[in-house]
Amino acid sequence: MRETVIVLTLFCLFGYIVAKYPTDLTRCHFGDTNCLKKTIQEYATQLKSGRRDLGLVPIDPLQVDEVNIDQGNTSPVNINLKFRDLKCHGLSTATIKKVVGFQKDIANSKFEIYAKIERISLVGRYKARGNILLLPIFGNGAANLTLDNIDASIKFIAKAETKKSKQHLRVTDLILDFDTTRLWMNFENLINGDQLLSESTNTFLNDNWTEILRELKPVLTKAIGGIYKAVAEPIFNKFPYEELFLAHDE
Repeated sequence: MRETVIVLTLFCLFGYIVAKYPTDLTRCHFGDTNCLKKTIQEYATQLKSGRRDLGLVPIDPLQVDEVNIDQGNTSPVNINLKFRDLKCHGLSTATIKKVVGFQKDIANSKFEIYAKIERISLVGRYKARGNILLLPIFGNGAANLTLDNIDASIKFIAKAETKKSKQHLRVTDLILDFDTTRLWMNFENLINGDQLLSESTNTFLNDNWTEILRELKPVLTKAIGGIYKAVAEPIFNKFPYEELFLAHDE
């Protein structure tokens, strides 16, 4: 996580050098949700590798240094699960279905984006200890979590913040929610590296994915939502809110 913070800080500092929003990128009028839907779709594809003058880190794959899931002992999924050096693949393939809000008055506007993504894969390293549906789980090694057919919503909780007499949008929270038709899991080196037990445990996890995801989803969405918030913040910090949109007469 330290590396991510350093990179984001450098992008923020660089932002003070660039005063104007890049003219080569499409902008919309405030609240023009049809235009915003098309523009965000363009951005997802065009800016997948990041863009330094926007303070935008690469989003596909999105590098995530760590995600920690510590599920309490009252849950059927009672586990301490740590992911490291994760790469999230697939965000740039999102189809934007709907955009809500993004009005000029930040205080009275909604900021919501709804998308469909065919597949997202999280690939990295894991360390786990605990129980899942009474089955002991422990091990560390390579991990792959893949979700199919995701319907996702992202909601920014925001407020206006004045910097140098200009209004900026400050994201105070980001609420992520999603539904998926399938979660595939593979954790290598489970149960002290016993190949047969590792394979049978992975089979068990995949056979019971719906219950596992239901238990882990609140913790998982909060952790990933925090990551997306950190990715989105630099662009709002760098540019006044009005510069992200077309003026009324443009």
